[in-house]
Amino acid sequence: MFGVIAVLIPSVIGIKLFDYLKKGLSLKNTIYYYLIFLGISWIICSSLGSGLFDVNNNLFIKLCNDPFLFSEFTGLNILINVILAILAEVIIRNIKINITTEKVNEKVISNEKKKTKKTK
Repeated sequence: MFGVIAVLIPSVIGIKLFDYLKKGLSLKNTIYYYLIFLGISWIICSSLGSGLFDVNNNLFIKLCNDPFLFSEFTGLNILINVILAILAEVIIRNIKINITTEKVNEKVISNEKKKTKKTK
Protein backbone atom coordinates (compact mmCIF):
# COMPACT_ATOMS: atom_id res chain seq x y z
CA MET A 1 0.00 0.00 0.00
CA PHE A 2 2.79 2.44 0.85
CA GLY A 3 4.44 1.78 -2.49
CA VAL A 4 1.35 2.95 -4.36
CA ILE A 5 1.04 6.03 -2.14
CA ALA A 6 4.72 6.89 -2.68
CA VAL A 7 4.15 6.94 -6.43
CA LEU A 8 0.62 8.34 -6.88
CA ILE A 9 0.36 11.12 -4.27
CA PRO A 10 3.43 13.15 -5.37
CA SER A 11 2.03 13.34 -8.90
CA VAL A 12 -1.14 14.88 -7.44
CA ILE A 13 1.02 17.51 -5.73
CA GLY A 14 2.79 18.22 -9.02
CA ILE A 15 -0.53 18.57 -10.86
CA LYS A 16 -1.92 20.92 -8.19
CA LEU A 17 1.16 23.12 -8.55
CA PHE A 18 0.83 23.02 -12.35
CA ASP A 19 -2.88 23.86 -12.05
CA TYR A 20 -2.01 26.81 -9.80
CA LEU A 21 0.53 28.07 -12.35
CA LYS A 22 -1.86 27.56 -15.30
CA LYS A 23 -4.82 29.19 -13.51
CA GLY A 24 -7.31 26.38 -13.98
CA LEU A 25 -7.18 23.26 -16.10
CA SER A 26 -10.11 21.36 -17.53
CA LEU A 27 -10.76 17.88 -16.18
CA LYS A 28 -9.53 16.23 -19.39
CA ASN A 29 -6.27 18.19 -19.32
CA THR A 30 -5.81 17.49 -15.61
CA ILE A 31 -6.07 13.74 -16.18
CA TYR A 32 -3.80 13.97 -19.22
CA TYR A 33 -1.11 15.91 -17.37
CA TYR A 34 -1.44 13.64 -14.32
CA LEU A 35 -0.72 10.55 -16.41
CA ILE A 36 2.24 12.29 -18.04
CA PHE A 37 3.66 13.40 -14.67
CA LEU A 38 3.07 9.94 -13.21
CA GLY A 39 4.83 8.18 -16.07
CA ILE A 40 7.82 10.50 -16.26
CA SER A 41 8.30 10.66 -12.50
CA TRP A 42 8.00 6.87 -12.22
CA ILE A 43 10.70 6.37 -14.87
CA ILE A 44 13.02 8.90 -13.23
CA CYS A 45 12.42 7.66 -9.68
CA SER A 46 12.82 4.02 -10.64
CA SER A 47 16.13 4.67 -12.33
CA LEU A 48 17.34 6.90 -9.49
CA GLY A 49 15.97 4.50 -6.88
CA SER A 50 18.05 1.65 -8.17
CA GLY A 51 21.19 3.76 -8.00
CA LEU A 52 20.61 5.82 -4.87
CA PHE A 53 18.71 3.39 -2.68
CA ASP A 54 20.15 0.08 -3.96
CA VAL A 55 16.72 -1.21 -4.98
CA ASN A 56 17.12 -3.50 -7.97
CA ASN A 57 13.81 -5.38 -8.02
CA ASN A 58 10.46 -5.48 -6.20
CA LEU A 59 10.41 -1.75 -5.52
CA PHE A 60 6.84 -1.78 -4.19
CA ILE A 61 7.55 -4.57 -1.72
CA LYS A 62 10.65 -2.82 -0.39
CA LEU A 63 8.76 0.47 -0.10
CA CYS A 64 6.09 -1.26 1.99
CA ASN A 65 8.61 -2.88 4.33
CA ASP A 66 11.07 -0.02 4.85
CA PRO A 67 9.61 3.28 6.15
CA PHE A 68 12.92 5.12 5.70
CA LEU A 69 13.08 4.10 2.04
CA PHE A 70 9.41 5.08 1.67
CA SER A 71 10.04 8.59 3.01
CA GLU A 72 13.14 9.09 0.85
CA PHE A 73 11.41 7.80 -2.28
CA THR A 74 8.33 9.95 -1.67
CA GLY A 75 10.47 13.05 -1.08
CA LEU A 76 12.41 12.39 -4.27
CA ASN A 77 9.19 11.86 -6.18
CA ILE A 78 7.69 15.12 -4.86
CA LEU A 79 10.84 17.02 -5.84
CA ILE A 80 10.80 15.54 -9.34
CA ASN A 81 7.10 16.37 -9.79
CA VAL A 82 7.61 19.98 -8.69
CA ILE A 83 10.49 20.33 -11.15
CA LEU A 84 8.34 18.77 -13.90
CA ALA A 85 5.49 21.20 -13.16
CA ILE A 86 7.79 24.21 -13.38
CA LEU A 87 9.44 22.93 -16.57
CA ALA A 88 6.07 22.23 -18.17
CA GLU A 89 4.87 25.74 -17.37
CA VAL A 90 8.04 27.31 -18.81
CA ILE A 91 7.80 25.23 -21.99
CA ILE A 92 4.11 26.01 -22.49
CA ARG A 93 4.66 29.75 -21.97
CA ASN A 94 7.56 29.71 -24.44
CA ILE A 95 5.43 27.95 -27.05
CA LYS A 96 2.55 30.40 -26.55
CA ILE A 97 4.90 33.38 -26.92
CA ASN A 98 6.30 32.00 -30.18
CA ILE A 99 2.81 31.33 -31.55
CA THR A 100 1.54 34.82 -30.69
CA THR A 101 4.57 36.52 -32.25
CA GLU A 102 4.09 34.55 -35.46
CA LYS A 103 0.42 35.53 -35.60
CA VAL A 104 1.26 39.19 -35.03
CA ASN A 105 3.86 39.10 -37.81
CA GLU A 106 1.35 37.56 -40.22
CA LYS A 107 -1.21 40.25 -39.46
CA VAL A 108 1.30 43.03 -40.06
CA ILE A 109 2.35 41.59 -43.41
CA SER A 110 -1.24 41.17 -44.54
CA ASN A 111 -2.05 44.77 -43.56
CA GLU A 112 0.92 46.05 -45.57
CA LYS A 113 -0.25 44.17 -48.66
CA LYS A 114 -3.72 45.66 -48.34
CA LYS A 115 -2.31 49.17 -48.01
CA THR A 116 -0.18 48.81 -51.11
CA LYS A 117 -3.14 47.55 -53.10
CA LYS A 118 -5.25 50.53 -52.04
CA THR A 119 -2.61 53.08 -53.03
CA LYS A 120 -2.32 51.77 -56.59
